[in-house]
Amino acid sequence: MGMKASDEGKRKIKVALEKKKLKPLAKETLQKVTLELHISETTWKAFVYAERLLGNETFKRCCELLDLNWVEIVDSLQTSKYNWNSAPSPEPNFYGRDRELAILKQSVLSDRYRWVILYGFGGIGKTQLAVKLGAQVQNQFDRLIWQKLSYTTPKDKLLTDLLERLSLDNAQITSNLVEGFLEELKRQRILIILDEQDLYEEGKHTDGNRDSYKDYCNFLHQLSLERHESCIVLTSRERPENIGAAASLIKAYEIKELDVDAGCNILKYIELPKDLTFNEQTGSELVQRYGGNPLALKLVAFLIHDSFDGNVREFLNKHERSLVVPDGIEIILKSLTKTLSKFEKNILQYIAKASDSVSLDELYENLPTEMYYSDLSKVLQTLKGRSLIIGDSEGNEVFCTLQPMVRKFVQRQLT
Repeated sequence: MGMKASDEGKRKIKVALEKKKLKPLAKETLQKVTLELHISETTWKAFVYAERLLGNETFKRCCELLDLNWVEIVDSLQTSKYNWNSAPSPEPNFYGRDRELAILKQSVLSDRYRWVILYGFGGIGKTQLAVKLGAQVQNQFDRLIWQKLSYTTPKDKLLTDLLERLSLDNAQITSNLVEGFLEELKRQRILIILDEQDLYEEGKHTDGNRDSYKDYCNFLHQLSLERHESCIVLTSRERPENIGAAASLIKAYEIKELDVDAGCNILKYIELPKDLTFNEQTGSELVQRYGGNPLALKLVAFLIHDSFDGNVREFLNKHERSLVVPDGIEIILKSLTKTLSKFEKNILQYIAKASDSVSLDELYENLPTEMYYSDLSKVLQTLKGRSLIIGDSEGNEVFCTLQPMVRKFVQRQLT
Protein backbone atom coordinates (compact mmCIF):
# COMPACT_ATOMS: atom_id res chain seq x y z
CA MET A 1 0.00 0.00 0.00
CA GLY A 2 3.04 2.27 0.17
CA MET A 3 5.62 3.20 2.81
CA LYS A 4 7.13 6.22 4.51
CA ALA A 5 9.65 6.65 7.32
CA SER A 6 8.65 7.01 10.96
CA ASP A 7 10.04 9.86 13.08
CA GLU A 8 12.76 7.49 14.33
CA GLY A 9 13.27 6.38 10.74
CA LYS A 10 13.87 9.97 9.62
CA ARG A 11 16.54 10.29 12.31
CA LYS A 12 18.24 7.11 11.09
CA ILE A 13 18.13 8.35 7.50
CA LYS A 14 19.85 11.58 8.60
CA VAL A 15 22.56 9.63 10.46
CA ALA A 16 23.10 7.30 7.47
CA LEU A 17 23.49 10.27 5.11
CA GLU A 18 26.06 11.84 7.44
CA LYS A 19 27.97 8.55 7.62
CA LYS A 20 28.20 8.46 3.84
CA LYS A 21 29.07 12.16 3.80
CA LEU A 22 26.02 12.96 1.69
CA LYS A 23 23.91 16.09 2.01
CA PRO A 24 20.21 15.24 1.43
CA LEU A 25 19.59 17.54 -1.55
CA ALA A 26 23.11 18.35 -2.68
CA LYS A 27 23.83 18.13 -6.41
CA GLU A 28 26.19 15.14 -5.95
CA THR A 29 23.58 13.27 -3.89
CA LEU A 30 20.83 13.85 -6.43
CA GLN A 31 23.09 12.70 -9.27
CA LYS A 32 23.87 9.50 -7.34
CA VAL A 33 20.19 8.89 -6.66
CA THR A 34 19.23 9.45 -10.29
CA LEU A 35 21.95 7.14 -11.63
CA GLU A 36 21.61 4.30 -9.11
CA LEU A 37 17.91 4.38 -8.16
CA HIS A 38 16.37 5.96 -11.28
CA ILE A 39 13.99 8.07 -9.24
CA SER A 40 13.19 11.77 -9.34
CA GLU A 41 14.42 14.47 -6.99
CA THR A 42 10.86 14.82 -5.69
CA THR A 43 10.66 11.10 -4.83
CA TRP A 44 14.05 11.18 -3.07
CA LYS A 45 13.00 14.25 -1.06
CA ALA A 46 9.75 12.50 -0.10
CA PHE A 47 11.80 9.54 1.16
CA VAL A 48 14.31 11.58 3.17
CA TYR A 49 11.72 13.83 4.84
CA ALA A 50 8.83 11.29 4.93
CA GLU A 51 6.54 13.70 3.08
CA ARG A 52 4.26 10.99 1.67
CA LEU A 53 3.93 7.28 0.98
CA LEU A 54 6.25 5.79 -1.65
CA GLY A 55 5.95 2.56 -3.59
CA ASN A 56 7.21 -0.38 -1.53
CA GLU A 57 10.10 -1.27 -3.85
CA THR A 58 11.14 2.36 -4.27
CA PHE A 59 11.23 2.78 -0.48
CA LYS A 60 13.29 -0.38 -0.02
CA ARG A 61 15.81 0.61 -2.72
CA CYS A 62 16.30 4.01 -1.06
CA CYS A 63 17.03 2.22 2.22
CA GLU A 64 19.51 -0.10 0.50
CA LEU A 65 21.40 2.88 -0.92
CA LEU A 66 22.00 4.05 2.67
CA ASP A 67 22.65 0.54 4.04
CA LEU A 68 19.50 0.73 6.15
CA ASN A 69 17.07 -2.06 7.06
CA TRP A 70 13.72 -0.85 5.75
CA VAL A 71 11.86 -2.74 8.51
CA GLU A 72 13.53 -0.49 11.10
CA ILE A 73 12.76 2.65 9.12
CA VAL A 74 9.18 2.29 7.97
CA ASP A 75 6.24 3.83 9.83
CA SER A 76 3.80 0.92 9.97
CA LEU A 77 0.96 3.23 10.99
CA GLN A 78 1.21 5.13 7.70
CA THR A 79 0.95 2.17 5.33
CA SER A 80 -2.74 2.76 4.92
CA LYS A 81 -4.82 2.36 1.79
CA TYR A 82 -6.53 5.63 2.74
CA ASN A 83 -3.95 8.36 2.12
CA TRP A 84 -4.97 11.62 3.80
CA ASN A 85 -1.40 12.93 4.07
CA SER A 86 -2.00 16.32 2.41
CA ALA A 87 -5.55 16.86 3.69
CA PRO A 88 -6.39 19.53 6.29
CA SER A 89 -7.55 18.43 9.73
CA PRO A 90 -11.33 18.11 10.11
CA GLU A 91 -12.91 21.36 11.32
CA PRO A 92 -14.01 20.78 14.96
CA ASN A 93 -16.79 23.38 14.64
CA PHE A 94 -18.46 21.99 11.53
CA TYR A 95 -22.20 22.72 11.44
CA GLY A 96 -25.01 22.10 8.98
CA ARG A 97 -24.49 20.56 5.53
CA ASP A 98 -26.49 17.39 6.33
CA ARG A 99 -28.51 17.79 3.13
CA GLU A 100 -25.42 18.44 1.01
CA LEU A 101 -23.63 15.42 2.48
CA ALA A 102 -26.60 13.17 1.77
CA ILE A 103 -26.78 14.33 -1.86
CA LEU A 104 -23.04 13.98 -2.40
CA LYS A 105 -22.89 10.52 -0.80
CA GLN A 106 -25.66 9.38 -3.13
CA SER A 107 -23.79 10.90 -6.09
CA VAL A 108 -20.60 9.02 -5.21
CA LEU A 109 -21.96 5.70 -3.94
CA SER A 110 -25.39 5.09 -5.50
CA ASP A 111 -25.33 7.10 -8.71
CA ARG A 112 -21.66 6.25 -9.32
CA TYR A 113 -20.72 9.58 -10.88
CA ARG A 114 -17.13 9.47 -12.11
CA TRP A 115 -16.48 13.18 -11.53
CA VAL A 116 -18.11 15.14 -8.71
CA ILE A 117 -17.50 18.91 -8.52
CA LEU A 118 -18.10 20.88 -5.32
CA TYR A 119 -18.10 24.50 -6.44
CA GLY A 120 -18.96 27.73 -4.69
CA PHE A 121 -17.76 31.07 -3.39
CA GLY A 122 -14.41 31.18 -1.55
CA GLY A 123 -14.72 30.41 2.17
CA ILE A 124 -18.09 28.70 1.81
CA GLY A 125 -16.69 25.41 3.17
CA LYS A 126 -16.01 23.22 0.13
CA THR A 127 -12.77 21.73 1.45
CA GLN A 128 -14.20 20.79 4.86
CA LEU A 129 -17.27 19.32 3.19
CA ALA A 130 -14.96 17.21 1.01
CA VAL A 131 -13.13 16.03 4.16
CA LYS A 132 -16.45 14.95 5.70
CA LEU A 133 -17.56 13.28 2.46
CA GLY A 134 -14.30 11.36 2.05
CA ALA A 135 -14.35 10.11 5.65
CA GLN A 136 -17.93 8.86 5.30
CA VAL A 137 -17.51 7.00 1.98
CA GLN A 138 -13.89 5.79 2.04
CA ASN A 139 -14.78 2.28 3.24
CA GLN A 140 -16.61 1.73 -0.07
CA PHE A 141 -13.38 2.24 -2.04
CA ASP A 142 -10.20 0.21 -2.41
CA ARG A 143 -8.08 3.34 -2.10
CA LEU A 144 -8.44 7.03 -1.21
CA ILE A 145 -5.99 9.80 -2.05
CA TRP A 146 -6.31 13.44 -1.02
CA GLN A 147 -4.32 15.69 -3.36
CA LYS A 148 -3.87 19.46 -3.27
CA LEU A 149 -4.35 20.78 -6.80
CA SER A 150 -2.36 23.78 -7.97
CA TYR A 151 -2.97 24.88 -11.55
CA THR A 152 0.65 26.02 -11.78
CA THR A 153 1.65 22.33 -11.50
CA PRO A 154 2.06 20.60 -14.89
CA LYS A 155 -0.48 17.84 -15.42
CA ASP A 156 2.26 15.23 -15.96
CA LYS A 157 3.75 16.12 -12.57
CA LEU A 158 0.36 15.65 -10.90
CA LEU A 159 -0.17 12.29 -12.60
CA THR A 160 3.31 11.11 -11.61
CA ASP A 161 2.65 12.06 -7.98
CA LEU A 162 -0.71 10.29 -7.99
CA LEU A 163 0.73 7.13 -9.53
CA GLU A 164 3.55 7.07 -6.99
CA ARG A 165 1.05 7.51 -4.16
CA LEU A 166 -0.85 4.56 -5.56
CA SER A 167 2.29 2.59 -4.64
CA LEU A 168 3.48 2.07 -8.19
CA ASP A 169 7.22 1.80 -8.67
CA ASN A 170 8.87 3.80 -11.42
CA ALA A 171 9.32 0.70 -13.56
CA GLN A 172 5.56 0.13 -13.48
CA ILE A 173 4.68 3.67 -14.56
CA THR A 174 4.19 3.65 -18.29
CA SER A 175 5.66 6.43 -20.40
CA ASN A 176 2.06 7.36 -21.25
CA LEU A 177 1.03 8.79 -17.89
CA VAL A 178 -2.61 9.35 -18.85
CA GLU A 179 -2.93 5.76 -20.02
CA GLY A 180 -1.25 4.50 -16.86
CA PHE A 181 -3.47 6.60 -14.63
CA LEU A 182 -6.60 5.43 -16.43
CA GLU A 183 -5.50 1.81 -16.05
CA GLU A 184 -5.27 2.34 -12.27
CA LEU A 185 -8.76 3.86 -12.19
CA LYS A 186 -10.00 0.71 -13.93
CA ARG A 187 -7.89 -1.79 -11.95
CA GLN A 188 -9.20 -0.76 -8.53
CA ARG A 189 -11.97 1.48 -7.22
CA ILE A 190 -10.23 4.69 -6.16
CA LEU A 191 -11.59 7.88 -4.63
CA ILE A 192 -9.31 10.82 -5.52
CA ILE A 193 -10.12 14.18 -3.93
CA LEU A 194 -8.47 17.12 -5.72
CA ASP A 195 -8.60 20.19 -3.49
CA GLU A 196 -8.18 23.37 -5.55
CA GLN A 197 -5.55 25.70 -4.13
CA ASP A 198 -4.87 28.79 -6.18
CA LEU A 199 -7.07 29.44 -9.20
CA TYR A 200 -7.64 32.98 -7.92
CA GLU A 201 -4.87 33.29 -5.37
CA GLU A 202 -3.62 36.86 -5.09
CA GLY A 203 -0.25 37.45 -6.69
CA LYS A 204 -0.51 34.53 -9.11
CA HIS A 205 -0.59 34.85 -12.89
CA THR A 206 -4.33 34.54 -13.17
CA ASP A 207 -4.58 34.30 -16.98
CA GLY A 208 -2.09 31.43 -17.06
CA ASN A 209 -3.86 29.76 -14.17
CA ARG A 210 -7.17 29.99 -15.98
CA ASP A 211 -5.70 28.31 -19.07
CA SER A 212 -4.26 25.54 -16.91
CA TYR A 213 -7.57 25.28 -15.07
CA LYS A 214 -9.41 24.71 -18.35
CA ASP A 215 -6.84 22.11 -19.42
CA TYR A 216 -7.29 20.24 -16.15
CA CYS A 217 -11.08 20.38 -16.46
CA ASN A 218 -10.92 19.08 -20.04
CA PHE A 219 -8.68 16.25 -18.86
CA LEU A 220 -11.02 15.30 -15.99
CA HIS A 221 -13.95 15.51 -18.38
CA GLN A 222 -12.26 13.02 -20.72
CA LEU A 223 -11.52 10.68 -17.81
CA SER A 224 -15.18 10.73 -16.84
CA LEU A 225 -16.12 9.46 -20.30
CA GLU A 226 -13.97 6.33 -19.86
CA ARG A 227 -15.49 3.20 -18.32
CA HIS A 228 -14.26 2.74 -14.73
CA GLU A 229 -15.61 2.45 -11.17
CA SER A 230 -13.42 5.14 -9.58
CA CYS A 231 -14.50 8.67 -8.65
CA ILE A 232 -12.67 12.00 -8.74
CA VAL A 233 -13.98 14.76 -6.47
CA LEU A 234 -12.88 18.32 -7.29
CA THR A 235 -13.34 21.39 -5.09
CA SER A 236 -13.50 24.53 -7.21
CA ARG A 237 -14.48 28.18 -6.91
CA GLU A 238 -16.36 27.98 -10.16
CA ARG A 239 -18.43 25.54 -12.13
CA PRO A 240 -16.38 24.12 -15.01
CA GLU A 241 -17.73 24.80 -18.48
CA ASN A 242 -18.94 22.30 -21.08
CA ILE A 243 -19.91 19.43 -18.78
CA GLY A 244 -23.57 19.24 -19.82
CA ALA A 245 -22.93 16.63 -22.52
CA ALA A 246 -21.84 14.11 -19.89
CA ALA A 247 -24.50 14.91 -17.28
CA SER A 248 -25.07 11.24 -16.47
CA LEU A 249 -21.39 10.82 -15.53
CA ILE A 250 -20.59 14.20 -13.95
CA LYS A 251 -22.23 15.82 -10.93
CA ALA A 252 -21.63 19.56 -10.45
CA TYR A 253 -23.03 20.67 -7.10
CA GLU A 254 -23.00 24.27 -5.89
CA ILE A 255 -22.21 24.72 -2.20
CA LYS A 256 -24.35 27.62 -1.03
CA GLU A 257 -24.68 29.60 2.20
CA LEU A 258 -25.15 27.95 5.59
CA ASP A 259 -28.58 28.20 7.15
CA VAL A 260 -29.07 30.61 10.07
CA ASP A 261 -28.86 27.92 12.79
CA ALA A 262 -25.54 26.56 11.50
CA GLY A 263 -24.15 30.10 11.09
CA CYS A 264 -25.15 31.02 14.65
CA ASN A 265 -23.46 27.87 15.95
CA ILE A 266 -20.21 29.00 14.29
CA LEU A 267 -20.52 32.34 16.08
CA LYS A 268 -21.41 30.65 19.35
CA TYR A 269 -18.61 28.10 19.44
CA ILE A 270 -15.76 29.91 17.69
CA GLU A 271 -12.66 29.96 19.89
CA LEU A 272 -12.17 33.54 21.11
CA PRO A 273 -10.72 34.89 24.38
CA LYS A 274 -14.24 36.09 25.16
CA ASP A 275 -17.54 34.80 23.77
CA LEU A 276 -19.63 36.97 21.46
CA THR A 277 -22.88 38.29 22.93
CA PHE A 278 -25.94 38.03 20.69
CA ASN A 279 -29.51 36.79 20.71
CA GLU A 280 -31.41 34.85 18.06
CA GLN A 281 -32.41 37.98 16.15
CA THR A 282 -28.97 39.62 16.03
CA GLY A 283 -27.25 36.32 15.26
CA SER A 284 -29.64 35.71 12.37
CA GLU A 285 -29.08 39.23 11.05
CA LEU A 286 -25.30 38.85 11.11
CA VAL A 287 -25.41 35.46 9.36
CA GLN A 288 -27.67 36.85 6.60
CA ARG A 289 -25.52 39.96 6.10
CA TYR A 290 -22.50 37.75 5.48
CA GLY A 291 -24.29 35.31 3.18
CA GLY A 292 -23.94 32.33 5.53
CA ASN A 293 -20.24 32.17 4.58
CA PRO A 294 -18.25 30.34 7.33
CA LEU A 295 -14.97 32.13 6.56
CA ALA A 296 -16.60 35.58 6.55
CA LEU A 297 -18.41 34.83 9.83
CA LYS A 298 -15.18 33.74 11.51
CA LEU A 299 -13.27 36.79 10.25
CA VAL A 300 -15.98 39.24 11.30
CA ALA A 301 -16.28 37.49 14.69
CA PHE A 302 -12.66 38.41 15.46
CA LEU A 303 -13.36 42.00 14.40
CA ILE A 304 -16.41 42.18 16.70
CA HIS A 305 -14.40 40.70 19.54
CA ASP A 306 -11.49 43.11 19.14
CA SER A 307 -13.35 46.34 18.31
CA PHE A 308 -16.78 45.93 19.96
CA ASP A 309 -15.95 43.80 23.01
CA GLY A 310 -17.88 40.94 21.42
CA ASN A 311 -21.19 42.83 21.20
CA VAL A 312 -22.85 41.79 17.92
CA ARG A 313 -25.73 44.27 18.20
CA GLU A 314 -23.34 47.19 18.67
CA PHE A 315 -21.42 46.09 15.56
CA LEU A 316 -24.61 45.80 13.49
CA ASN A 317 -25.84 49.23 14.62
CA LYS A 318 -22.49 50.85 13.87
CA HIS A 319 -22.38 49.38 10.37
CA GLU A 320 -26.07 49.44 9.57
CA ARG A 321 -25.54 51.33 6.30
CA SER A 322 -21.95 50.36 5.56
CA LEU A 323 -21.20 46.64 5.44
CA VAL A 324 -17.66 45.68 6.47
CA VAL A 325 -16.11 43.25 3.97
CA PRO A 326 -13.34 41.27 5.78
CA ASP A 327 -9.90 41.44 4.16
CA GLY A 328 -9.88 37.69 3.44
CA ILE A 329 -13.14 37.96 1.49
CA GLU A 330 -11.98 41.12 -0.29
CA ILE A 331 -8.91 39.25 -1.58
CA ILE A 332 -11.18 36.53 -2.97
CA LEU A 333 -13.46 39.09 -4.63
CA LYS A 334 -10.54 41.01 -6.16
CA SER A 335 -9.16 37.87 -7.73
CA LEU A 336 -12.61 36.66 -8.84
CA THR A 337 -13.30 39.93 -10.66
CA LYS A 338 -9.78 40.49 -12.00
CA THR A 339 -10.36 38.68 -15.29
CA LEU A 340 -13.95 39.78 -15.88
CA SER A 341 -14.82 41.30 -19.24
CA LYS A 342 -16.18 44.82 -19.66
CA PHE A 343 -19.73 43.48 -20.12
CA GLU A 344 -19.48 41.31 -17.01
CA LYS A 345 -18.37 44.27 -14.92
CA ASN A 346 -21.16 46.41 -16.39
CA ILE A 347 -23.73 43.82 -15.33
CA LEU A 348 -22.37 43.62 -11.78
CA GLN A 349 -22.32 47.43 -11.54
CA TYR A 350 -25.92 47.75 -12.73
CA ILE A 351 -27.24 45.09 -10.33
CA ALA A 352 -25.23 46.59 -7.45
CA LYS A 353 -26.90 49.99 -7.93
CA ALA A 354 -30.42 48.52 -8.03
CA SER A 355 -32.41 48.49 -4.80
CA ASP A 356 -34.13 45.21 -5.73
CA SER A 357 -33.67 42.15 -7.95
CA VAL A 358 -33.21 42.93 -11.65
CA SER A 359 -34.90 41.03 -14.49
CA LEU A 360 -33.12 39.91 -17.65
CA ASP A 361 -35.25 42.25 -19.74
CA GLU A 362 -34.32 45.22 -17.56
CA LEU A 363 -30.63 44.32 -17.78
CA TYR A 364 -30.79 44.04 -21.56
CA GLU A 365 -32.55 47.40 -21.93
CA ASN A 366 -30.01 49.26 -19.77
CA LEU A 367 -26.73 47.71 -20.88
CA PRO A 368 -24.60 48.80 -23.90
CA THR A 369 -26.45 48.45 -27.19
CA GLU A 370 -23.65 46.39 -28.77
CA MET A 371 -24.52 43.46 -26.48
CA TYR A 372 -26.89 40.86 -27.91
CA TYR A 373 -29.49 39.12 -25.76
CA SER A 374 -27.73 35.78 -26.35
CA ASP A 375 -24.48 37.34 -25.08
CA LEU A 376 -26.25 38.42 -21.91
CA SER A 377 -27.37 34.86 -21.16
CA LYS A 378 -23.81 33.54 -21.56
CA VAL A 379 -22.33 36.28 -19.37
CA LEU A 380 -24.89 35.65 -16.64
CA GLN A 381 -24.08 31.95 -16.75
CA THR A 382 -20.38 32.74 -16.22
CA LEU A 383 -21.12 35.07 -13.29
CA LYS A 384 -23.41 32.49 -11.69
CA GLY A 385 -20.73 29.83 -12.18
CA ARG A 386 -18.37 32.00 -10.11
CA SER A 387 -21.09 32.56 -7.46
CA LEU A 388 -20.93 36.32 -8.07
CA ILE A 389 -24.63 36.70 -8.77
CA ILE A 390 -27.71 34.97 -7.40
CA GLY A 391 -30.38 33.95 -9.88
CA ASP A 392 -34.05 33.39 -9.09
CA SER A 393 -37.18 32.90 -11.17
CA GLU A 394 -40.81 33.91 -10.87
CA GLY A 395 -43.01 32.21 -13.44
CA ASN A 396 -41.26 32.61 -16.79
CA GLU A 397 -39.14 35.56 -15.69
CA VAL A 398 -35.58 35.33 -14.35
CA PHE A 399 -34.23 37.83 -11.78
CA CYS A 400 -30.69 38.51 -10.59
CA THR A 401 -29.30 40.00 -7.40
CA LEU A 402 -26.05 40.10 -5.41
CA GLN A 403 -25.35 38.89 -1.92
CA PRO A 404 -24.46 41.79 0.42
CA MET A 405 -20.66 41.33 0.48
CA VAL A 406 -20.45 41.17 -3.31
CA ARG A 407 -22.74 44.21 -3.65
CA LYS A 408 -20.60 46.26 -1.27
CA PHE A 409 -17.38 45.24 -3.03
CA VAL A 410 -18.75 46.08 -6.50
CA GLN A 411 -20.04 49.46 -5.35
CA ARG A 412 -16.68 50.38 -3.87
CA GLN A 413 -14.17 48.71 -6.21
CA LEU A 414 -15.77 48.34 -9.65
CA THR A 415 -17.89 51.47 -9.92
